[in-house]
Parts: sequence; C-alpha cells; structure tokens
Amino acid sequence: MKRIKFSLAYLLVLCGLLYFSVQKSIAQMSSSNSKITTSAMSEAGGEIQSTQYKISQSGGQVGVIGELNSANFAVMGGFLNQAYAEVQIAAELSLPDTVGGSGETVYVPVFVSTDSAIGIAQFVVEYDSSVIKFVGAQIGAGISGFTVSIINENLPFGPGTSGANENVLVQISGGGQANFSGDSLEVVLLGFEVVGDTGTSVLAFDNDVSHTFLTTVNLTDINGAAVGFFNGSLTVQPGFLVSGTIGYFNNESFVPDVTMTLDGKTATTNVAGEFLFSNVSGGNYVLKPSKSGGLGNAISALDAAYILMDIVGLKDLTPYQKIAADVTGNGTISSFDASHILQLIVGLIDEFPVGEDWTFVPVYFAIDETNWNTAPNTIGYTPLDSDQTEQDFYGIVYGDVTGNWSPGSKMLANLPRAGSGSATLSWGKIEKSAAENLLIPICAKVSGDLLAVELKLRYDAQQVSLEKIDIGKNCANCEIAYNDDNGNISLALASGRPLASDGEIVVLKFKIKKANNQSGNLL
Repeated sequence: MKRIKFSLAYLLVLCGLLYFSVQKSIAQMSSSNSKITTSAMSEAGGEIQSTQYKISQSGGQVGVIGELNSANFAVMGGFLNQAYAEVQIAAELSLPDTVGGSGETVYVPVFVSTDSAIGIAQFVVEYDSSVIKFVGAQIGAGISGFTVSIINENLPFGPGTSGANENVLVQISGGGQANFSGDSLEVVLLGFEVVGDTGTSVLAFDNDVSHTFLTTVNLTDINGAAVGFFNGSLTVQPGFLVSGTIGYFNNESFVPDVTMTLDGKTATTNVAGEFLFSNVSGGNYVLKPSKSGGLGNAISALDAAYILMDIVGLKDLTPYQKIAADVTGNGTISSFDASHILQLIVGLIDEFPVGEDWTFVPVYFAIDETNWNTAPNTIGYTPLDSDQTEQDFYGIVYGDVTGNWSPGSKMLANLPRAGSGSATLSWGKIEKSAAENLLIPICAKVSGDLLAVELKLRYDAQQVSLEKIDIGKNCANCEIAYNDDNGNISLALASGRPLASDGEIVVLKFKIKKANNQSGNLL
C-alpha cells in the first residue's frame, strides 16, 4: 500500500514538471523570432522531427515559418494526453517601403513568394487617405496571363491597422489558364496618388482569411496563419524648387510669355521674365522653354545685311547672332539665310525653314565661335535632388541678327530701315521698249552707309502688270526679294557692302495691257 501511495505521489510530481515545461515552451513560442528545438521540448515527452519551429513578427502581424511534426504533447486538465499539431507557412506577401512626391502617382508592387501554383490572388490593402489616394491597379511584371478581375473601394468593412482609414480590395485571376509560383514575384501594382504635402501612410494587408488569400489551381485557399504578411509604407518626399529668368541675348530686355515645360509640368514667364516650379518631386527632368510669335519689329532687311557683311568679312557676328542668323537651321551662315529673311519681310514665306520663331540657350553654356551651332536649348537634371535656382536662359528671335527685339513693340509698316545710312529715293528715266514694256528705275541718293532698304509700292493693275524687278546698277551685290499682290508691291533688299554712291538700286519692268486705253497715275 505504501508503495502504491509513493508511485501515485511520484506520478503527480512528474505531471507537474511536465506542465511547467510545456508552459515554458509556449512562452518561448510567443516571443518574436524565438526558436524551439527538440531539446526545449524533450521534458514534455514530445518529439519534433527534422525541423525547427520559428515564429517571426513583422509590421504588427505574426507569421509562422517552419513545420512542427508529430509533437506528442498537451496538458489538459492537469493530465498528459496525446495530441497532434501541424502548422505550415505556404506563402509570403509583402509591400515595400517607398516614397513619392506630392501630386505624383506611385505604383506600389505586391510581392508574393510561394511554391504552390496560384490561379487567383486577392488582396485587401489598408492605407491613410490623408496622405495617398488609390487610383488603380495593373498586373505586375513578375507574372503573365493574369488580369485584374475585381477592384472594390467600397468595402462593407473598415481597416483594422493603426494609422489606416481606408482600404481597397484588388483581385487578380489567371482565368483558369494561367498560374504562378516562385520567390518574390511582382504580381500586381497598386497605384496611389500622393495627395499630402508631408507624412507617411501605412500600407498594410488585411489578414482576415476571407479578405486576403491565394487560391491554388486545385481550389485550395492559402490564408490566415498559413501566410506570412510583411507590410510597408509610402512616405511623401519633400518637393524641390526650380526657378529662373529669361532675358534677351543682345540687350537687357526680359522675355515674357515663354512656356516652360518640366516633363509634363508647365509654367509661364511673367513680365520680368521669371518662372517658378515648386514642390517638384525628385527624379530625372528636362527643362525646356518655347515661345511663338511676339516678334514685334525685330526682323528687317538690315538683319539680312548683317549676314551679308559677315560673309564678306566686314562684320564679325557673335555666336548668339549666328544662331539668330541661321534661319535655315543647317548650322551655317550663308546668303540663303539673308534671302529667307528678305522673303519673310515681303510676305513670300510665313516662317523660316528652321520651323520656329524663337530659340533659347542656357546662360551657363560656354558658347563660342566653334560650338554655337550645337548649343543646347534645354537644361537636364539626372536627377533633380535639390532646389535649382538661377536656371536662366537667353532668348533669341530667329532672323533678328541685329538683336533689337524688345517686348511690346509693334511691327512698323512702310518704313525703310537703313542702319547708319539714309537715302532719298526718286524715279529714274522711264523707258518704253518695242515689246510694250515699261522700264522704271528707282534711284537712291545715299547719305552715309546704306545697307538695306524696304519699300511699299502701289500701281494701277488695270493699266499694267508687273513682269519682274531687277537689281539696279548701283546695287550689284545686293540680295533682293519682292512680292506683288495685285498692284501692291513689297520689296526688300540688302547689301553686304555699303552703297557709297548714288544711282539705280532696282528697275521695275511692267507689261502694258493693250486693251486698256485709260490714262492716269501708273505708280
């Protein structure tokens, strides 16, 4: 009898020791990143085969990694019973920590790691709507054959993560044909517009078994404790400043109404030529100015004369003047450029071959005689990672070789422009040929250095028709352009050398209309 009592007492003590050992092991399992090995469980009389048991914690969600096989342990009601437990992690879902500038749309990838063949994946992601706004989803680069099958922003349940006040459900499907498996696969991209100027939004999975899950091709759901959840965040990146001024290349005038583009963003210069981009997020950008019109009286025959003077060696154009002179856009200066300027003045062409009214060169560019025709018209940032002030440009009107543009000026009509010289114009001796043609010279009495002339003439188109206009004897080296509009003649000529003597500058040739016997003023 004493032996029986002693055995019973020994058994009770043993049970107590086993209970204490099991509780100690459970406590170890509850801590983050703890490991429970066979030695830790040996006092419980259990058996763990081949693998360790590990619990990990990330982002406030507990995920289990590892396998517990044939563990014969449990204490129920103070008695040791046999129990079987098996916990297996079949997938990991992760969202990264990322950044975005205010107003920018950021696509956040959802990564999946699993050995199972997944045909459907559903994610409910929680976030802070005061910082970011959900704008859409698209399939990630890590899988193919899938489509975004469901997007639901009006869920009947709210977020449960601290710091989140909105949630969205996104489901992707392989349509019964495609599936994926592998490590760290980018399966879907969640688009968020950054609506806050500062702050950080949590990006967290809702780990409810019916909210976030993976479904295998065998229609088995992987969810809850079988999934390791790793949450992320999106932080608003402080924006940067880009500012500068546009001034004209040959004087102190500021250039207003220039459109500045910064890769999708636009700004316009004010009357002081200033522009400003604020709160620009980091990244690669190109700053480019552009302007159309607003030429005023900048272009005249004198500009063509400057080109011709440079060609014959009487004038050295600056690099900026050469850019203005190259209206053909071929990187060289020639009489063709002068001719096109004269054609524009008289209305034979509406624009220069270069195709633009204005061009711009960054002030910082070290321009010289060898590189003017390769001067940049933009400023690049690779990347923009700080405030950029004094991002200044020089504006240049194509054709304004003299550089006399000014803001707000109007085109002056019917006004000869002759540089430092002047001339008194008169009709020469009119001759009539046997072929019923009239030859009418225009003569100039020159004072100073006459380089260019612009004229407006009117004749009676009922009596005569204009055949042509020839260069006069005193203007043999001139370039000329004219336009006849039913009795209204616009004429411009320019010379690379000053006209130092008096004489004919042009000769007008008219055809007399035989059927017309009217009399009156011809010109």
